Amino acid sequence: MILSNFSKNRANKLSKMILPAIKEPLDIEILWLQYEDFNSPSEHFNNKLHKHTFYELHFVLEGKCIVTNNNLKEYTVLCGEAIIIPQNSPHIFKFNKELKRFSIAFTLPEDILPTDFFADFTIITLNDSIIENLNMFFEQADKNTVLSQYVIKNRLFEILFELLEFEEHINLHLTVQ
Repeated sequence: MILSNFSKNRANKLSKMILPAIKEPLDIEILWLQYEDFNSPSEHFNNKLHKHTFYELHFVLEGKCIVTNNNLKEYTVLCGEAIIIPQNSPHIFKFNKELKRFSIAFTLPEDILPTDFFADFTIITLNDSIIENLNMFFEQADKNTVLSQYVIKNRLFEILFELLEFEEHINLHLTVQ
């Protein structure tokens, strides 16, 4: 397990947490947080080709999963990696029973983002900062105070900032070559 603060109990608490919509400074809405252990998949798991009007961010905590887009391109996401699935992007998951993942569904305002913000499926290797932020999610699940919801939302901002920097670095690298 890559998270030191992870526990199934904390994961279940996070999955039930309702986070308020905060309008400042960035209009972000967290639609859901969800932990899934595919040794016993939840009733919410959708293994058919589908799409959403929101972004999905899936962190692989153990095992691996394969995400296939509508062009049949496969993305293999390993333990210690995450995949961001752009809004309105058809996809389907393949998994094995060893897969344990933590997922976040969220919306972002279109008017402040670059037009190509995560326009394609993107796999990210989790760095120490992202892992620390995820650990804070699980720590806050135990505390479950009024401020816990805001801490989680702020930590998501930090993760998104890391991902945006990652994407800018990748785009810059691809442009230079």
